[in-house]
Amino acid sequence: SCGDAPKVVAILPFTNETKVHGLNRLVRESFYEYLSVRPFNDVEIEEIDTVIKILEETEGKDFHNIQPKKLGDFLRCDALVYGNVKRFKRIFLLIYTQTLIETEIRILEAQSGRELWRHSLTKRFHEGGVPTGPLGIIPSAIRTTYSLRESKRNRDIDTFCKDFVGRIPEIQQMKAKRTDELCDVQIASFKLKEGAQHISSELSQHGYKPFITEAYERNEIWHRVMIGHFLTRDDAVQYQNRLKKEFSFLNPIVVHKNQ
Repeated sequence: SCGDAPKVVAILPFTNETKVHGLNRLVRESFYEYLSVRPFNDVEIEEIDTVIKILEETEGKDFHNIQPKKLGDFLRCDALVYGNVKRFKRIFLLIYTQTLIETEIRILEAQSGRELWRHSLTKRFHEGGVPTGPLGIIPSAIRTTYSLRESKRNRDIDTFCKDFVGRIPEIQQMKAKRTDELCDVQIASFKLKEGAQHISSELSQHGYKPFITEAYERNEIWHRVMIGHFLTRDDAVQYQNRLKKEFSFLNPIVVHKNQ
């Protein structure tokens, strides 16, 4: 039941916002390998994909649009893991390479659809030495050439997922969070609903999932553009800083969900 800590977790297919074909599959499989050693059971990826394919054909829609409860019932799991690979970039400078990976993970309670945990992680990996003399160029260049291969990319993904899974709190701790501890990020507030809808549309076009709420302040109704909910204030602050960098004209603030 919803009152018990989830015991079985299903890692659903990850989405891919990058231009690297199949990257979402690689990240998902690596994530699965590390999550499988955590103190709860997981549904096999092959079984998940088979069930999802049947459900999508039956329902006539993508599994992201299917209720978590139905997914949980068919997958016989208590929690669902949604992943989105947002960025993957590689920079090559003669004998130096830099790899950037960014992924967002959301864990939902299957029966209620309640968000248990959400986190976005960005990591950079560096390889390639700076030669101290003419002879140093050759071995350094060779090392960097090898780093271009898929094995180097896969090692970076493996390290990334190991770090990510290590950040996931125990499911029991996630469920112990009270709803009044949840936070949102308020993007902006407007007297006119059209203003809120415009900003919300802009954010949606950049991959965010905003929502609009109404608040009664100073005898007036204000339309707030929000993003959330976040399980911890740290997660909300992380999103706040990201929004400030991407939209310099905005001044997002972190607020408690019930504020």
